[in-house]
Amino acid sequence: MQPGYETVQGWLGIILGDKIYVNFEEFDFDVCIEKILHELKVSSKSKLGKSNNNQIIPQTVINKPMTKKTNKIEKWTEEQVKNWFMENNLNMKIFEAFAPMNGDLLFQVFEMKNNSPEFYHQALNRIVDDIRSILLFTMNINKLFSD
Repeated sequence: MQPGYETVQGWLGIILGDKIYVNFEEFDFDVCIEKILHELKVSSKSKLGKSNNNQIIPQTVINKPMTKKTNKIEKWTEEQVKNWFMENNLNMKIFEAFAPMNGDLLFQVFEMKNNSPEFYHQALNRIVDDIRSILLFTMNINKLFSD
């Protein structure tokens, strides 16, 4: 990364906010590796409970399996998704950009958010120009597909 990105603000700060930054130019290589290993241990413990070893846990273990609730939502029609948008006061530009948006496509947007958060935020930023709409949509799609 270029200098200055460890304290970036604005939309890029939101994207990079959950990333680990270790300055390899400021610290010795071994110290940096220790910091990264420490962050991996902490991250593994917080996502999966207690961890008693130093192994890195694959992303597939961290992702939750689909629930019955998720399967039901994936069968939603375009009209049901539209009603969900209106009930939650979400920006209809997002719905229109993905039209025809059914439950299956809504789940794919949720998966994109989880698997490619930078792309997800860039895509939504092209559709709506206010961060509040993006945050509200993200909050509601998380609630929808969470246990």
